[in-house]
Amino acid sequence: MKYNKVTEQDVLKKICKVVYWNFTHDICRPCDITWSLKTSRYQVNKHIKSLKEKGLIEYKSSPCYDEYDTYPPINGWTLTEKGKKTNEYQKLDVY
Repeated sequence: MKYNKVTEQDVLKKICKVVYWNFTHDICRPCDITWSLKTSRYQVNKHIKSLKEKGLIEYKSSPCYDEYDTYPPINGWTLTEKGKKTNEYQKLDVY
């Protein structure tokens, strides 16, 4: 399988889109980023580490349940307040 080369900006844009458009929880899982960008988990994790060090994202765990049952929590990355001030996120917030 051939992987696409991705940049830190590609990963940040994907996290911004998931956080902005997901109404139930604002978590983006690394496996979802890997699949949607058609790249390797190594590249995604490398850029996540860099974004975390810059204070743009943070790890979050959110419970997942409905009125009938409880499910395992959703774990992944979300934007910090600093991350929500980036151009990538601001471009989505046009309303």
